[in-house]
Amino acid sequence: MGRDVMPPLDVLFIWHTFMLSLQKYLEECLRFGRMDFWATGFPWDTITACFNEDTTYNPGTSAQEVFEERTGYAWDNLNGSPVKVLLCPKDNTQIFIPWTTCDSINTTIEARDLNDIDIDTRPLGTGYAEKEFHTTCPTCSTRITHEYLQVQKFRKDAEGLVLNNYPLPGTILSPDGLPISDSPKKLAGCPRLFPNRVSVQAAVKASAVVVDIIIRKHTLNFDLDL
Repeated sequence: MGRDVMPPLDVLFIWHTFMLSLQKYLEECLRFGRMDFWATGFPWDTITACFNEDTTYNPGTSAQEVFEERTGYAWDNLNGSPVKVLLCPKDNTQIFIPWTTCDSINTTIEARDLNDIDIDTRPLGTGYAEKEFHTTCPTCSTRITHEYLQVQKFRKDAEGLVLNNYPLPGTILSPDGLPISDSPKKLAGCPRLFPNRVSVQAAVKASAVVVDIIIRKHTLNFDLDL
């Protein structure tokens, strides 16, 4: 991994933190067929070469341009957008959500320093990065919270299983963090793969119901035309 494709330092922090969760990291690489990424390892030598004599991380302008072009995010997260663009899971409406609302809340508090406010009376923000996050879709009025998005995450995982054959998270490694088996015969009835089998069967049944409804509707319309 060359320095011209190195990400910002905060991204490296997150990447390294993810790698420390060995089981989760291995599982994600297995699920999405990215074992080359797993085998590459963390680019310590390249990172070291990106620090100058002032111990400032600077991989160069080429790395910054590549990162911003590929991700659409600012190299320095302090220059990033103050809002999170979220697509409503129900109708795909773009919703612009502030990362935090505490700043606007604090303007009404005389003690501007949060350290001067008792922990039990501090305002709870409702921004995307805050515990009490909630918003409402302006188009369909769906109330969106972290819990709602967690359910949608499971739905997307199930779609990935049915449409792209990506196993559900938490189903392909043993409790010891090792792959269950490399034998298709042994995997066929493996208990840990049960959620995958149930999801696929449910999707097949749901598809059959939808097809049946469509056929009945078209048959009814045909009979009415006659």
